[in-house]
Amino acid sequence: MSNSLPRIASFSTLIVFSLLLLIGPLHAFAVKGFAPILALAGVFGLIAVISNRPSPAASPFGQQIKGYGYALVFMAYAFFAVFWSSYEGAMGSYLTATIIVVFTIAVVKTINQSDSNKRRIWQRLLIASMVIGCIFAMIIGPYNVYWPRIAADLNYPFELIRQVNRSLTILPIILMLLGAAMPRHYRWLVVIGLACGFVTTYYSNSQSSLLALCIGSAGMILAYIAAPLARLIIWSCLALALLSAPVLHIASFENKWVENYAPKIFIQKGSAEAREWLFYVYAKESLKKPLIGHGLRSSRSFEPASMKDYIAEGEARGGRVSNFVRPNKNKRNINLHPHNLFLQIIFEFGYLGAILLLLAMWQMLKRLDDSFDQQHKPWVWGAFGAGLGGIMFSHSVWQSWSLSIWATCIIIASALCRKGKI
Repeated sequence: MSNSLPRIASFSTLIVFSLLLLIGPLHAFAVKGFAPILALAGVFGLIAVISNRPSPAASPFGQQIKGYGYALVFMAYAFFAVFWSSYEGAMGSYLTATIIVVFTIAVVKTINQSDSNKRRIWQRLLIASMVIGCIFAMIIGPYNVYWPRIAADLNYPFELIRQVNRSLTILPIILMLLGAAMPRHYRWLVVIGLACGFVTTYYSNSQSSLLALCIGSAGMILAYIAAPLARLIIWSCLALALLSAPVLHIASFENKWVENYAPKIFIQKGSAEAREWLFYVYAKESLKKPLIGHGLRSSRSFEPASMKDYIAEGEARGGRVSNFVRPNKNKRNINLHPHNLFLQIIFEFGYLGAILLLLAMWQMLKRLDDSFDQQHKPWVWGAFGAGLGGIMFSHSVWQSWSLSIWATCIIIASALCRKGKI
């Protein structure tokens, strides 16, 4: 039995590597496919990790988790938040997120403990896969220019618009990671890729992709200009945005900031006034349970007690609030989720959970800062900013396919750009 373990570990590692090479094609055509790929890679990663005997020099388990204390505390807090949540599937969402974390760790450890020569070959193949995926994503992205009737002609078979938008949203992350992984004298190709990404985003009307590109580029430039302060500045901006979110969005609605100051294109194409109303509802409701929040994933299909009053306020302002309201068993719920990362965290976990999360983020950013050398850091900070921009106003924290995307990007970063093992 002991002689077969190395063969099992080697075979499982090969399966993990092969599955991850599908990242490029899936990025271009169906990013929801990242979820099953991560699940399969995670299972084989666990097999590989278990089959590999720990080396005598391996750190004890307690030493390995050192530096993740606040993250573990937040995960424990999130577990208890399941029990005061109004969402019936809260425990399922928590378990899904936990499994994704475990799979991500297993895949990263599998990559780290693999043979260095085989890993180098695989890394080159992974870079090629990612390049191909980015090229196809940018070709498909502006389909509305060269084939505006494609959805109708193909009978809308696979949620074309949504899939394209999601592919473009993670395009800046993949490009930034390519910039970190490629030799310095080839990085001008990635800069051209980012410029093409801006053009593609402009013609495809993908607002989440534009935000990801802008924040990612800002993060990269910040790291080049003020490298020692980059982590502190990024964390401070996150803390300010998170802790001030309810007050900020209430003031925005009450003082008509969108109507008075937002560009008309945001109002026309982004339903900015309706979103302002949506943020206002969640902001007001967040302050009704400010300490511990409403519970994990309670923001999904939420029905405030004063829903009629909120709808009347929105309609009086002319906002198309019906886009975010739907009938449900003689009730009218908020449709899906807040579409606002900061409000979702405050709404579900309260300020206690938000502070724990910020402490965990500080630890994570510190490990990120310590794990990459100086030439990689600007690109890695850019990828972090692009990931944040992509999720900020688009997806729910608990969507499994969304969590799988960010987990896969973490795997790519740790596999291609690390200074040491993460």
